[in-house]
Amino acid sequence: MTTLTATSPRRELSLYPAPRQRAWYLLIASAVTVMTFYQTYVQGAVSTAIMRDFGMPLHVLVLASIAGNAVGAAGAWATGIADRIGRANLIVIGSLVASVLALVALPQAPNAGTYIFWYTAISLVAGVVLVATPTLVRDFSPQLDRATAMSIWTLGPVLGSLAISVVTHLTADSHPSWQFQYRLAGAAGIVVAIVAAVGLRELSPGLRNQILQSSADIATVENNAAAASAAGNVKSSPWRLALVLPALGITAFLVFYITRVGFLVLYFVTNFPDFTLSRANGLATWYWAANAIALVGTGILADRLRVRRPFMVGGAITSIVALVAFAGAATAQPAPSYWTFVAMLVLLAIGGAATNCGFITLYSETAERINPAGVARGMSVYGSVLRAGAVVTLVWFMVVVTAPTTLVDHGGEVVRISKTHAVAIATLGKLSPQTAAQLRVTPNAPDVRIVATAELTKIDAATVRKSITGDGPGPIPTSAQYDEIQRAGTALTQAASMPAADLAYLARHGEDVAAASKNSRDQWRTWWYVCLACQILFIPLTWQLRDNRTLRRSPRA
Repeated sequence: MTTLTATSPRRELSLYPAPRQRAWYLLIASAVTVMTFYQTYVQGAVSTAIMRDFGMPLHVLVLASIAGNAVGAAGAWATGIADRIGRANLIVIGSLVASVLALVALPQAPNAGTYIFWYTAISLVAGVVLVATPTLVRDFSPQLDRATAMSIWTLGPVLGSLAISVVTHLTADSHPSWQFQYRLAGAAGIVVAIVAAVGLRELSPGLRNQILQSSADIATVENNAAAASAAGNVKSSPWRLALVLPALGITAFLVFYITRVGFLVLYFVTNFPDFTLSRANGLATWYWAANAIALVGTGILADRLRVRRPFMVGGAITSIVALVAFAGAATAQPAPSYWTFVAMLVLLAIGGAATNCGFITLYSETAERINPAGVARGMSVYGSVLRAGAVVTLVWFMVVVTAPTTLVDHGGEVVRISKTHAVAIATLGKLSPQTAAQLRVTPNAPDVRIVATAELTKIDAATVRKSITGDGPGPIPTSAQYDEIQRAGTALTQAASMPAADLAYLARHGEDVAAASKNSRDQWRTWWYVCLACQILFIPLTWQLRDNRTLRRSPRA
């Protein structure tokens, strides 16, 4: 029977909950995780609207993400105090604060600076919540069921991404402002926070500071709870190679994931003409669907077979093979088809899911094997290293892949000007700089028109003069020359009337956009190979994570 302690400032359970109650607590923790990812991913879904309203270039928005991950790393590390003060209150308060910020603060931001400040505040809270929730999942999941529980928790970013994709797809036309999406995420988050405040519980220190291998051990764990509470030592340092190196390894592996979340749609839209925004987002749907199915499937199989590492390493190898093909496709001629990209991304999703599920399960088991009283501190190493790695990844990405910034900031306007004034631009490009300048200043001066027409048609100036003015010593133009001179006159009129602002914008950014378009796919290919190298590095860095022999030998309860 499950009871609460007489004085329950932290909603502590003095007895281990029954399976149905345990499933309820795990469901709440997973719902909070999904909502936290949903709220932090809103920015990516409405980034173009944010940049437009604040006049914010892409690199500033990326810097906001960098700042958010930096403070998120600090929040993740601070969450180690959950070993002392408990997990549930951190989750409830963190979820409520993030939701209020999304509902009230961010939509009211009057400028880019204020927006970035509140966005980093949400990221700080997310860093706390996203360490506290997997720690709570560990507390409520015996080792024999740990992979399944962790696979459900790992669905957080998947379902969060799907939620924001579906919501923005259904509401973007009727509510085009980015503020609406934040308000919606905030309101939904408050509902989840209220459910967590009412329904979430946690184990007392005496219970959670022990290792529970299977449900058959519950009675023993409960009998030892008082002694375990007194003996629990949460002061030991979690910065051990057995935790730090694997945390660095998964951070390296997730360099591709971080890029995928932030920039994959941008990659397809700016590099492959056949990919519209809708088509590129369709690829993301395939990725997330495959990832979700593979996560749950891996968790169930890993618990049934009682091993984690084979799934972790096998998933990494699958992802590496798929990433080799994906990187090569960046510059392939002709470009791969839509369904070829789908196949690559599905393999990447399956490999990534198996790797993540196996890793987080094995990492939590390693942390509790080192010190079951300091699991939250051990998980905070994982969370803080991961977010610090995201900062490094984003900075590194901005150095290696420079084309997207130019294409996003100026490419659209350059394309608009080029299409609207295609004839005028082509005409000015055929004139000498001096003649083009004179045409812009005095477009109707006869001498200027004659010189410009001669340069444009390659017909001698005397013939042009005879055609335009009807006098002069030049020969009478032939019918074909006359028609060509007339067409040139129309083109010169368009060139002369092209808005000065558009011409100046094209002069400032046209060459940069052209160079970015030319170099973009090569830069992306280089970056995908960086991601590949990082995934290869994952395997040796996580070699210390070993399957629990006792887990493999024990009968299932």
